[in-house]
Amino acid sequence: TGVYSLVGLIFTAVLLTLLLTFNKSIMASLLVLGFGSYGIYSLNRQDYGGWFSVVCFFSGAESILRNGLPSAYMFFFYYLIGSGFLFVFTYSSQQKFRIVSATGFILLLTLLHFLHLDFHELRFGIGKWGLIWLGLFFGMWISQSVKLNVDFYSGAWFYMLGAMIVLLSFLMSPQYIDGRYWPTFDGTGPVAAAVGLLVLILVQQINPRQWVSVKNALLAGILILCIAALVMLGSRGTFLGLAVATFFFFFTMRGFWNKFLIGVLIAFTGWLTYYVDQSSIGNKVLSTRVEEATEENTREGRTFINSAVLLAFPENPFFGKGTGSWRHYNNKYIAAVFDRRYPKDLMMTDVHNTPLHLLFEHGIVGMVLFLCAIFFLVRRGYLMSKHTGIFVFPLVLFSFTLGLSTMHKQASMFIPFFLAVMTLYSKPSVNQSAAK
Repeated sequence: TGVYSLVGLIFTAVLLTLLLTFNKSIMASLLVLGFGSYGIYSLNRQDYGGWFSVVCFFSGAESILRNGLPSAYMFFFYYLIGSGFLFVFTYSSQQKFRIVSATGFILLLTLLHFLHLDFHELRFGIGKWGLIWLGLFFGMWISQSVKLNVDFYSGAWFYMLGAMIVLLSFLMSPQYIDGRYWPTFDGTGPVAAAVGLLVLILVQQINPRQWVSVKNALLAGILILCIAALVMLGSRGTFLGLAVATFFFFFTMRGFWNKFLIGVLIAFTGWLTYYVDQSSIGNKVLSTRVEEATEENTREGRTFINSAVLLAFPENPFFGKGTGSWRHYNNKYIAAVFDRRYPKDLMMTDVHNTPLHLLFEHGIVGMVLFLCAIFFLVRRGYLMSKHTGIFVFPLVLFSFTLGLSTMHKQASMFIPFFLAVMTLYSKPSVNQSAAK
């Protein structure tokens, strides 16, 4: 991404943020209809790069767009499913996939969601989790037609645009409630997930050969805003995901000089995080939440949720209690492990941990299918990072690590899934071109 492209990105993000502030419902509707129509049109023409750019924009901006569309809260997954049904009629044999692959395991997990149901929460289970996993499968299947090397930076630009709209919208009017800052349009988790992935994509744009440049200065400015926002949001899972992704990014980076530069960047980011947290901007939100991590004694505490899952596990160890069952039974099992009275009218929709949520609803089978898909994504992401210089590997690790503290239901968390199944594009050799 060049300097003029970054300037255009910043200008467009600021403009769309202001327009969304003026009237969120109208602007969200226009953006979804406009981009969605272009994406479907591109897919119909087999322009998979154009389709993927729309997926990236929706993934980045989902947090604010969906809250401007109360009647279409899951519009991103509706878009993926609609794209999938169109793709069924236009795909060729080149887009097939093997069952023993990341896409294949996600297909099996999707089928499990639709076949193994909790009939007490049928509408919620199928209407939410079933559609989410079906949309993910279709998105991964179509993404296998996208050539990573060619289309990555185009898609990255659109993701950055969407995520920056979310970032600026949060920074314009944060609300300080119960010891942390909340967006006016969504929860802290979805915003932090989008901004966290934005950090990893921005880092890939830095030019290490020319540190003092206009491009790097613009990227540094956006990164500082991202760190400030993440500290204010106080999302521990996002920082953990960034730490894991950065750790492996450091050790997979080639060359001593590159490692040194990345090390300096990590040290500066750590200092900046501490400085913002201790300042009047951060208000010690992050440090306070880190201290509370081992002392949570409320119903939202991860200890009680995890204990509730493990308590229920022996009852249905292989296939779990069915899609949507956590919403129906969580009150019962959390009350059994909670050391104080648990209000009956409180209901939690997910476990805040993807593997454990799948363990509860679909047993060992569901959790193993998901972990197998992650294994293939991590392995292929590593090979992509090694052979292309596009660091898909840290993005996949970030998504998986974040999924240990929040459920995979945010659009931004699925971008690494799509990237890791894309085809690698290689230019034909001179001899091949001559032969043709």
